[in-house]
Amino acid sequence: MIYAAFDPGFSGGLAIKANNKHYTYTLPVLTSKKNKVLDCRILSECLVDHCVEKVFIEKVHSAPGQGVVSMFSFGKGLGQLIGMIQTLGLPYEDISPQVWKRHFKLIGADKKASIAKCVQTFPSINLIQKGCRVPHEGIAEALLILTYGIRSTTS
Repeated sequence: MIYAAFDPGFSGGLAIKANNKHYTYTLPVLTSKKNKVLDCRILSECLVDHCVEKVFIEKVHSAPGQGVVSMFSFGKGLGQLIGMIQTLGLPYEDISPQVWKRHFKLIGADKKASIAKCVQTFPSINLIQKGCRVPHEGIAEALLILTYGIRSTTS
């Protein structure tokens, strides 16, 4: 089975496991003067090109201190992902951060800890995207969500 996982958000990531190989992508964003939206055309082509059969999405929620506008924007992006996945007819599963982070012993840890765990788990995957100097948090977390999702589905 071919799986995909999303760490949602405009700086999120997509990880796909197909034929024992991992593929990683940053989430493409279309930007206008006052608006950001995910480029679901590119994302859907990616899922179709890889023949993805099931998707895992981090089940996110608002947190104290986050602004109303930023949370609305984030929720809009999450809705775009779910709508795209449903349009493609793919089954999907929400995985809460607490569940996958508990599995990797990352409860209470910051994004750097997720990156470190991902590097430990996938030493051959380069998390530093072209033109960047630091590892991509969204891709790291998408890989961990994917790994947890597959393990929970197949065990």
